[in-house]
Amino acid sequence: MFGPLGGRLSTALRTGTFSWTWRRDSVLGQNLIASLTASFVAGLGLALVASVVALSVSSGGVAPIGVADYIVVSMLGGILASAWFLVSRSD
Repeated sequence: MFGPLGGRLSTALRTGTFSWTWRRDSVLGQNLIASLTASFVAGLGLALVASVVALSVSSGGVAPIGVADYIVVSMLGGILASAWFLVSRSD
């Protein structure tokens, strides 16, 4: 999800519209919100797909975890991966 963010920010740098501000209406703020929203939507979609796959391959004796659990795991994974990526690339 950070590939498109980098592309949009590099375009903003080249055109002179980029500025370092964390306001929501700035280029940086809008692009960060767009990337985080795309990460959450992708995580939600993957959680739903995982739930459907788990239900389709589950055997009679073992019930898979619920959809809400898949969503929590997917969202936490996305948040941790995003945080790790942002922190490790800050140097």
